[in-house]
Amino acid sequence: MSNIGRWKLLGVVLIAIATVALGFWAMSKPSNLGRPRLDVKKLSALPPDVNLPIYPEAENVEYYSMAGETVFGVSLESHQRHPTYAIMEYYDEELARSGWTPFCEEYYKYGDRKWERHTDLRKGSPKEVERFVAYWVNPDKTKRSVLILRYYGFNSREPGESAFSNKEPGL
Repeated sequence: MSNIGRWKLLGVVLIAIATVALGFWAMSKPSNLGRPRLDVKKLSALPPDVNLPIYPEAENVEYYSMAGETVFGVSLESHQRHPTYAIMEYYDEELARSGWTPFCEEYYKYGDRKWERHTDLRKGSPKEVERFVAYWVNPDKTKRSVLILRYYGFNSREPGESAFSNKEPGL
């Protein structure tokens, strides 16, 4: 075998070793895309000191803790016409009763309390989603509450027709 042939073979072997090593490294990484895992745990109820209001028309209410029980969440469904501000207004009123005030970090101000549209690719076929995000902070500014509303579009529509009409509920 000539020297050129040996160098080519060595290059192919090194590339193969690097590819296998990178594959094992990627599979053994402890997080997704370099972000730490939140270790989401489903709860039967929130702890007594976590007083999150639940929207009155809520269905399928589920409680969660994350990050070693330093973060708590509630997932719920409510069928509303699009766009609705009733849920956001409910949380504005309920959180204000406890002294919470609307909050927004300067970096995220562009998307605060505005509807944004994107495509959700996580569950099977892509779905159009409109999302609304609002934040509040407690009086001591030691806790933050986040409301994320998501409207999922309907795949059975005519081309060019908006997936988010006022004709059908769809949260």
